[in-house]
Amino acid sequence: MSDRFFPLEKTNILPEEDDESFQKETNSNIPRIVPVIGVQKGFSKIKIVFCLAILILLGIIATESLKSPRIVKEQKTQKILEPSLTEAQCIQLRLYYEQLVDSIKVYNISTAPERIEDWNVRNFVTQNFQYENRFSPYANINKTYSRYAECNKNLIIEDRSAVYIQIRDGRQMTPDLLTSLRALFIETGWKMKIDAYLVVHVDSIEGFKKDNFPEELHPILLPVTEKNVSNDFIDRIKGRYIWTLMKDANYLTDIWISNKFPQYNYIWTLEDDVRSIAPWSYLMEDTINSCNKQTAESHLILFAPIFHIGNKSTYWKTDLIPQEHSYKAFTNLRRLSRTFIKSLENATLNHQFANLEHFIPSMASQYDLDVCVYVQPTFYKDTDDEVYTPHLEHKRFHYVNLPPLEKNNTYPTLGCFHCCHADTIDLWHQWQNKTIEYLPMMVMHPVKVNT
Repeated sequence: MSDRFFPLEKTNILPEEDDESFQKETNSNIPRIVPVIGVQKGFSKIKIVFCLAILILLGIIATESLKSPRIVKEQKTQKILEPSLTEAQCIQLRLYYEQLVDSIKVYNISTAPERIEDWNVRNFVTQNFQYENRFSPYANINKTYSRYAECNKNLIIEDRSAVYIQIRDGRQMTPDLLTSLRALFIETGWKMKIDAYLVVHVDSIEGFKKDNFPEELHPILLPVTEKNVSNDFIDRIKGRYIWTLMKDANYLTDIWISNKFPQYNYIWTLEDDVRSIAPWSYLMEDTINSCNKQTAESHLILFAPIFHIGNKSTYWKTDLIPQEHSYKAFTNLRRLSRTFIKSLENATLNHQFANLEHFIPSMASQYDLDVCVYVQPTFYKDTDDEVYTPHLEHKRFHYVNLPPLEKNNTYPTLGCFHCCHADTIDLWHQWQNKTIEYLPMMVMHPVKVNT
């Protein structure tokens, strides 16, 4: 896409101080000052004083003229701000990016591809995607793609939402990651009118440098420190918490963003190693529509099953949560309502605190809020025949696309959230190099690619 969608105004830039024509023009304005060797005969004292005053004035003018190149250089180095997008430009951009997303082809395949050899597949959906067709539209893209917030702010949206992806300052921006970010931001920001942010966990706001990230991401960078997200709760959690706030309690970031942007009714959160095989708009719209059929409002949407901890000893266990409400679930991708985020804030202020994978589903149970678990599809290895029994008896936990029961009334590994690291990356690489040509709409985690 060219820059024709929002042409920049022409700006006159003055030449550098080493420009020859500029120097010639500048020097021509500096009066030639000839030293006074002596005083001609007949000159009165008044005339002498007058001449000296003229010489001093000319010297001041010459000095200021010599400073001008430096002033010009300082002016030239200032960043030129891009003009705001007009309504017409927003309409044109949205149409373009929507068509870009719609160009991603969906392949209707009713059975598992033969190339999936050592993977068992359950609940295989008919909508499938090829890697190249999925991401090639975003290989070379105009930087206007990250300016959707300008165009979304004046729209009338009933349930305004935001999505943010978390990343550490200094994270290597690999081609795979950058392309995945472009896909997320275009498919949510333009197609779904959801404001998307790249939340960067930094040591200090003052030390944060935008230039560490590609320029195309600058409009959507949102730096945050541990102090930002924990300042309101530090007295409650001091000495009672053993994990790192950014890694294990990043629901505090959900609270911080919700308080910072009160216009959002829902906030989607995902980690930087989460991938969607289908376009994000395709996955999210299907998820929302499916969950709305289960309950009037889903205050929490997850993509992996919920398990009851009770009194079991586990990494997630904490005595700050009652046993009857003690649950765990993978929360690497989630949607939270403003109501639920406020509940998380209240619980934290009341000295309840835990690892996010324990805290989030447990608080949904404690505050008696409806949860939707979207499961689609199911993948697992023959060599890894681990099975799970998600908690299905909770009146507030609603499951979408739950696969058939296996032997002993158990379920196979649900979704790729439960694949071990090597298996998930292996599946992703097989899809990239076409060993597996098609994969169905699903979420994968963790996908840690170094290229």
